[in-house]
Amino acid sequence: MGVGSSSSKQLAKSFGEEEETGKRGPTLGSILLEGPEAGTWRLLLVSPLRVQIFNGHDAKAVELEEETLGALRRHTPFTAFCASKESPQRIAVGCQDGTVLVFNPSSGSL
Repeated sequence: MGVGSSSSKQLAKSFGEEEETGKRGPTLGSILLEGPEAGTWRLLLVSPLRVQIFNGHDAKAVELEEETLGALRRHTPFTAFCASKESPQRIAVGCQDGTVLVFNPSSGSL
């Protein structure tokens, strides 16, 4: 398979449908982000078919901005994840089509 010749639908077959449990595939990486208020935290989780953010207190999913969702949808599936340790923090997500998405998280979101 060459770069860009695969589709996320082919990869999705390996990891199950949205409703299936216990067949989600690997996690590429995760990181704790400071939340919007002092003393709050968010968990960013990156897997081949999704990028999700959860509230660190109650584990409820946090909605991503529409612009961010659009960029993620256009470049699924993801193949790599990296987070910088320096400030300001940057998060990079490698995509199967060769694109690298770089985010600057703020207030616990991308």
